[in-house]
Amino acid sequence: MAYVRRTDTLMHEVINKVRDMERVALNPYDIEGIKADTPEYNELYHIVEDVVWKGAPELKGKLPDEWLKYCTYKEVRLKIPNPADPTDRNTTITVDVKVPDGAASFKLTPQYNERDRYYGRPTASVSVDAEDVPPLTTKWFEDRAAKVEKRLEISNEYHDTANKLSAFMKAHASLNTMLEAMPAFEHYVPQSFMDRLRKPNKKRESNGVKITIAEELNIDTNKLASMAVGHRMLTAGSQ
Repeated sequence: MAYVRRTDTLMHEVINKVRDMERVALNPYDIEGIKADTPEYNELYHIVEDVVWKGAPELKGKLPDEWLKYCTYKEVRLKIPNPADPTDRNTTITVDVKVPDGAASFKLTPQYNERDRYYGRPTASVSVDAEDVPPLTTKWFEDRAAKVEKRLEISNEYHDTANKLSAFMKAHASLNTMLEAMPAFEHYVPQSFMDRLRKPNKKRESNGVKITIAEELNIDTNKLASMAVGHRMLTAGSQ
C-alpha cells in the first residue's frame, strides 16, 4: 500500500463530496411555487372574483358590463400571505392566475380600471387577505414550512459533518493514518486517492504528526457511514 500524504486538494475534494451529498439529500425537499394545472392553482382561479368583490359582494355580477369595460382581465397576479404569519413579507408569494382559453375574463371592481395607465391591458395585482387564503393553499404553506425546517436540519447536519471532517484531516499527516483511525472515512475519499493508496509501494514512515482519534472530535462513525450509504441509495437511480 502506498503512502498518500494529506494535501489541500484531498481536503478540498472531501469537503466537496460532503457538499454534493448535502445537495442530493436536499432534493426531496425542494420548494416550488404553485404551478398551473395543480389543485392549488385551480382553487385560486375560482376565488379571484370573490376576493376582489369582498367589500361589496352584493354588487358582484350586478353592475352593467359598460361600467366594467376596462376592468376585465385575462390574467391576475395574486399576492398571497402566509396564513400562519401574514406580517412576514418574506413568506408572501405571488401567483399569476390566467383565464383558460374560451373562458370568460375576470371581472374586477372599478378600482382595477387600468385604461389610462398602460397599453395592452396589464395584469391586475390583487392582494389576498390571510383569512381568504383557501384550504389547499393554506396546506401548501404548511408543507412549505415543514420543508424549510427539514432543509435547515439537513444543512446543519452536513455543515457539522464537514467541519468535523476538516478538523479530522488536519490532525493527520496522511490518508493512511486517517483511514487507520477511522475506516468509515473511506466513504468520503475520492476514488482517485483510494487508487493511489492501493498501489504497491515501499514502506514509508509517517512524519510524526500525532494521530487524533475520531472520538476526540466527537465524530459518530456509524452516523458518518450511514450518511454515505444513504447518499448512494439516493443516487443509485441516476447512475
